[in-house]
Amino acid sequence: MFRRVSLSSFGIIFNISSVKILSQLLVAILYLGLFSDFSRGQSKTFTLPAGITEKDYDPHTIVVKLTRSYQKRGTGQPGIGELSAMINASKFKKAIPDLTRYQRKSSRGHTDLSTIYKIIIEDTENLEAKINRLLAQPNVVYAEPYYLPRPLFIPDDPAAAVNGSQTYLSIIRAYEGWEFEKGDSTVVIGILDTGVDLNHEDLTDNIFYNPDDPINGIDDDGDGYVDNYHGWDFANNDH
Repeated sequence: MFRRVSLSSFGIIFNISSVKILSQLLVAILYLGLFSDFSRGQSKTFTLPAGITEKDYDPHTIVVKLTRSYQKRGTGQPGIGELSAMINASKFKKAIPDLTRYQRKSSRGHTDLSTIYKIIIEDTENLEAKINRLLAQPNVVYAEPYYLPRPLFIPDDPAAAVNGSQTYLSIIRAYEGWEFEKGDSTVVIGILDTGVDLNHEDLTDNIFYNPDDPINGIDDDGDGYVDNYHGWDFANNDH
């Protein structure tokens, strides 16, 4: 049962539960208001991360995300033309040109990618200053260099290079995996395949051989497979 409290001087009757709920809502509203004001008051600055050099990004490109309100007139916020003029940009283009037809099918609540742009600049001096000039504008969510996508580790095998013949390495994200583990000669794995070229340059020194059952016509290790020195052909039941 709810206890009822009468505020006769105001002619209002509340129950205790409603008062608690209203007070909690009021506190939440005040907190959000203060937090949003604090966030808007914070200044955004950009500094290149330690260890990053011009080899790691395109010095002629800045990636910027704008708020949706930049498209509305009367907001007092600089448009694309004004932002371009601030940093003497030669081109201001959408980072994902064909996004519109896909976003129509996306559900609500997804991050809006339509306001991400690539800004092309000719003058590459003071890139940080240009980025911070953009960040000072109220309709700029973020601005940063266009970092060049690079594999984290590249073997010295030409076929395994980024544009080498072993194109599947990038598909299975091998370069990223090699940053965590590059192999261990003490780990033995088994591969089911239609065949193996034992003389392949990448395999000949890495294939595991079974020293307990050399090729001599005898099942030396007693596992039921005769001469399975370098594996077993289960299709033809031979080594």
